[in-house]
Amino acid sequence: MHGPYGHSQQYDLGPESWIADEDFARPRHRSDAHRRQERQQGAHRGIGPQNYTRSDERVRDDVCDRLTDHPEVDARHLDVTVENGVVLLQGTVSDRVMKYGAEDCSWHVNGVKDVDNRIRVDRRQPQQREGSSQL
Repeated sequence: MHGPYGHSQQYDLGPESWIADEDFARPRHRSDAHRRQERQQGAHRGIGPQNYTRSDERVRDDVCDRLTDHPEVDARHLDVTVENGVVLLQGTVSDRVMKYGAEDCSWHVNGVKDVDNRIRVDRRQPQQREGSSQL
């Protein structure tokens, strides 16, 4: 089907478009309805024993592991703290993709109730690519 200018109504924005990136397309804060929808993928997935809460230390470890493994986030200048399930991200990164990638990455950890993203973007901070070293 074609739009008013003879072009397809489906727009291919390419792989570098933020819209094409699934991480940026989903909402920043998960609501109860969103969590229920995620659980529907498995009838009992995400439903733990009564009164069970993941410890802040365990949540922090998982967030740090995910940030370390994330291919687009250079986490060497980030600090992660967790209190009552609320993740606080602080530090600097070189671009907005890293800032919001770190936030999105944190939301994927079980036990996270909220993410407070206080990461600052410092464009003067040099980006270090994988396999290179700074002296």
